Amino acid sequence: MSSLCDEETSAIHFALGSFYPNLLLSGVVWPLEGMPTILRYFSYCLPQTYAVESLRNIFARGWGMTRPEVYLGFIISFGWIFFFLTLSIVVVRVRKYTG
Repeated sequence: MSSLCDEETSAIHFALGSFYPNLLLSGVVWPLEGMPTILRYFSYCLPQTYAVESLRNIFARGWGMTRPEVYLGFIISFGWIFFFLTLSIVVVRVRKYTG
C-alpha cells in the first residue's frame, strides 16, 4: 500500500480503510456462518478468509494438513502472497521509471 501512496498519512488512511473491512468480513471477528449470504460471497474474495477458516479447522477441530479444507487455505494464502508481491514489484518499477 505504501508503494501506491506518496505521503505517509495517505498510506496510513489507505491501510486502515482496507484493513478493518477485511478484518470484519474475513471471519476473524464474526464467523462466516453468521453473515448474510451476500456478505459471505464477498468475504470469500478477501485474502484472509480461507486462511482464517483453515486455522479455525486446525485449532478447533484438530484437523491436520491432509484435509482439503486446511491445505487449500495454505495454498490460497501463498497465492495471495505471490499476487501482492508481484503487484508491489510492478508498482515500484512503474513509479520508478515514470516519475
